[in-house]
Amino acid sequence: MTELSVEDQLQIHELIAKYSFAWDGADIEGFAALFTDQAVCRFFLNGAETPDTEISGRDALRQVD
Repeated sequence: MTELSVEDQLQIHELIAKYSFAWDGADIEGFAALFTDQAVCRFFLNGAETPDTEISGRDALRQVD
């Protein structure tokens, strides 16, 4: 396995932080901006083996309540 550079590691940490702050702060525009137009988000609740919710695309992410 190839080691990640320090720069790559920092970018991953930054992305995780942005994801967390956007989700926790109900910043739907900020959250959607973290994904591509073709993104598929699957949310697994309470240890479920299949997703409870699946959302496809940035526009669909913007409409999540």
